[in-house]
Amino acid sequence: MKIKIDKKQMKWGLTLFFTAIAVLLVYFFLSRAGTILGALKSMASSISAILYGIIIAYVFTPVLNFIERHILVPIYQFFGIDVSADRGTNHVHWTRMRKISVFLTICFIVGILSGFFRIVVPQIISSIQTILSNFPSYINNIQKFLNQHLEDNPDLASTINNLADTYEERIQEFIETTVNPAITDLIEQISKSIISIIRNAFNFTVGLIVSVYLFYSKDIMAAQFKKMIYALFNEKNANEIVAECRFIHRAFVGFIVGKILDSIIIGILCFICIKIIGTPFPVLISFIVGVTNIIPFFGPYIGGIIGSIIVFMIDPIQALYFLIFVIILQQFDGNILGPKILGDSTGLSSFWVIFAIMFFGGIFGVIGWVIGVPLFAVIFDMIRRRLQKKLEKKHLPTDLTPYKDLAYIEDGELLPHSETNTKYRAQKPGSTWARLLHIPAKQAQQPEEKPVQVTQPDDVAHNAATIQDTYESQD
Repeated sequence: MKIKIDKKQMKWGLTLFFTAIAVLLVYFFLSRAGTILGALKSMASSISAILYGIIIAYVFTPVLNFIERHILVPIYQFFGIDVSADRGTNHVHWTRMRKISVFLTICFIVGILSGFFRIVVPQIISSIQTILSNFPSYINNIQKFLNQHLEDNPDLASTINNLADTYEERIQEFIETTVNPAITDLIEQISKSIISIIRNAFNFTVGLIVSVYLFYSKDIMAAQFKKMIYALFNEKNANEIVAECRFIHRAFVGFIVGKILDSIIIGILCFICIKIIGTPFPVLISFIVGVTNIIPFFGPYIGGIIGSIIVFMIDPIQALYFLIFVIILQQFDGNILGPKILGDSTGLSSFWVIFAIMFFGGIFGVIGWVIGVPLFAVIFDMIRRRLQKKLEKKHLPTDLTPYKDLAYIEDGELLPHSETNTKYRAQKPGSTWARLLHIPAKQAQQPEEKPVQVTQPDDVAHNAATIQDTYESQD
C-alpha cells in the first residue's frame, strides 16, 4: 500500500519541529547566558588586535578613498596613465597606487596620534594636575563668591542655610558611604589599569599593522563576499542581501565618520573661541566638548555641564560666559554644521534617536551611545522594507499621507475619517477636554431633507384623466 504524504501536513510538521528546536536553543542560551557571555568576552579579548585593525580600517577607509580618487588618480592621469580602468590591463599601476595610498593613510593616522599625544595629552594632564593641586583654593573661591552674593540677598541666604541644616546629615552620610568608597575604588582601578593600558597599546599597534592588509585587500574581500552570497542564495535574495549590506555600510560610515569629523571641528572651534574669551584650561575644556559631542543628542549637554563645573570652580563669571558660548556653539552644530556633514544619514526622527541611544546605551554602555543610532537605523530600515513589500502585495499605498486621515479600509478602498461615520469606531470623539469635562459633542449637521409632497385625491384624479387622454390620442 502506497502512503501518500499530504504537503500541508508535512509543512505544519516541519514548522512545529523547527519551532521546538528554536525554543530549546533559546532556553539553552538563556540558562547559560553568563557562561556564553564569558566565552564571547574571552574570544573577543583573544582577537582584540584584529578587532582594532578592523575598526581602524573601517573608520579610515574614507581617507584612503579620498587620497586615491582626488589626489593619486589625477596625478596618474596627468602622466597619461588611467588607473581607474579595468585592473586587468593596469594591474601594475593600480597596485603601486594602492600601496602609495595605504602608506599615506597610515602616515595620516600616525600623524594624528603623534600630534594628539605630543600636544593635546600633555596639556590635558597638566590641567588635571593643576585642578587637583589647587582644588582647596577653588572651593574657597566658590565659598567667597556665594558669600559675597548671599550678603546682598538675606532671604536667599536664610533659605540656603535652612536647606543646608536640613540636609547636612544626609549629605555627610552620602559622602561617607558613597563618594569616599567610589574615590578609593577609582584610585585602585587606575593603578590596576596600567597593565590594561599597556596591553591595549600593544593591541592597537598590532591592529594598525592588520589594518594595512585590510586597506590593501578591501576590494578583493568585498568581491569574495559577493561571490559567496550569490553562490549560496538565489538571485533575488542575494541582491537583497547585498543591497542591505550596502545600506549598513553607508549608515555606519556616514554617521560614525561624519560624527567624528563634526566633533573634531567643534572641538577646534571651541578652543579658538574660549581662548579668545579667556576661559581657563582651554585645551582640556575643548577636548571634553569635542569628545562628548560624538554622543548623539545628549553629548553636547554632557560636555557643557562638565566644562561649566570645571570653569565654575575657578571663575564663576567665566562659567556663565562659557555656558552661553556652548549653547550658541551647539545651536550652530545642530542646525548648520551637523546637517551639512551628516545630512540625513540615518533617516530617524528625534524620538527614535533618543530611543536608540537609551536602549543600546543601556545594553552596551558608552559604545552603545555611539553605535546605537546607526544600528537602530539599520533595524528600522529592515522593518520598513518588509512592511512596504507586504503593503505592495495587498495593493495598498506605501506613503504615509493617505493614512493620516484614514478611518478604515474596505474592499481595498481607503476611506477618510468622517464625523458622520461610526463604522469601526471611526467617529471623531471630539476634544479630550470636552470628554473629560463631559461636555456634549456637537452633533453633525445632517443634510436638509426636502419635504415630501403628498398628492391630494383631486390631483390623483386629474393625473389619471390626463394619462387616459394621452393614450386615446396615441390610438
